[in-house]
Amino acid sequence: MEKKKKEVTGVIPGVEGVEKRKKKVKKSSVVIAVIVVILVFLGVIAAHFVLRYTKDLDIDDGIDDVTGQYSDDFLFRDEDNSQNAADMIAMQQNDNLNDLLADWYTNGGEHLTSKHVMNVLLIGLDTFDGVGSGNSDVMMIVSINNETKKITLCSLFRDSYTYFDTAYGPKTSKINAAYGNGGPKYLVDAVENNYKIKIDYYAAVDFTAFEQVIDEVGGVNLDVTQNEADGIYEYANISVPVGENVLLNGEQALYFSRMRKIYTSGDIQRTENQRKVITALINKSKNLTLSQLDGVVKTLCSYVRTDCSVSKIITLGTTAILNKWYDFEIVSMEAPAEGARQPYTTHGDSVWIWVVDYPLAAQEVQNALYGHTNIILDENRVKAFDVKSTR
Repeated sequence: MEKKKKEVTGVIPGVEGVEKRKKKVKKSSVVIAVIVVILVFLGVIAAHFVLRYTKDLDIDDGIDDVTGQYSDDFLFRDEDNSQNAADMIAMQQNDNLNDLLADWYTNGGEHLTSKHVMNVLLIGLDTFDGVGSGNSDVMMIVSINNETKKITLCSLFRDSYTYFDTAYGPKTSKINAAYGNGGPKYLVDAVENNYKIKIDYYAAVDFTAFEQVIDEVGGVNLDVTQNEADGIYEYANISVPVGENVLLNGEQALYFSRMRKIYTSGDIQRTENQRKVITALINKSKNLTLSQLDGVVKTLCSYVRTDCSVSKIITLGTTAILNKWYDFEIVSMEAPAEGARQPYTTHGDSVWIWVVDYPLAAQEVQNALYGHTNIILDENRVKAFDVKSTR
């Protein structure tokens, strides 16, 4: 395939500063975009609810007017082109990591789609003041497959070193910086071009909606260990019940999803906790009262940013009821998976990233969401792990 020539800009960014312990800490990295979980999965989208709050729903093209670059730390289709997509050869011959990543992003490979599959990118932002800026420290693909009757929750690691476009031009950086450098469109493009899949819609929120939605549904039930409860109390001075299937309110669920330092696996376990919260929210929402539904929809429409129109949301809600999405099996995964990622430090161990074998990671995600792949891995290809230079 013909490759487009694009300049690679940007350097590996600095890591986050050490978080200070204090009672009121920044509730940022764990914000969960719950619009689809409530409005799509459970058929709560009666026109009565949605149209009441239409004026508050932020539907746009996903492009922001940005004045400065952000760093990294801080339904279905009528046609199915999956089976007929041309095979992509994951062959790179570069000795430079940035060029390697750029070639994969720009190689023109077909993005898998299917009339049976809908992919929604849930985005949680590290901001207090809305969804127009900031880094996307929570990125989760919710994939609904009507053929297999499965819902796949796929967490994307925020520290994945990635090539993507921005409002300022191409950049190689942590993937969580894509949103802040131009808006959700650039993050969607980053996910689509690196994982070679189609994202149908995105839904983004900041931290404000998370606690409110959890509280609106009466809390969520989760398993909490003593170590986790101790970690939350030490970090945020918040008491959390310990045991199996204990009930957490919005604030408690927020910190359960935010924890990482108490785990040896860090962000890996944190993304798993986030998927647990989404799963618990889906399960809890099956039995919501009309009053609770009204409160949830009002909250979401006030805080969510999405490219899904009101009419489409109503259509999806009808589809959810008819196809009983709430009874679908829920599958949990992460990307890149263990075999497609390696930790990497540079600049005297001051910068930490995941180096990603994107051809392999994309192949794995395609197989998980669609049951097949159009990526062929050449045994002689140069892998990202083989390239240490980033300049």
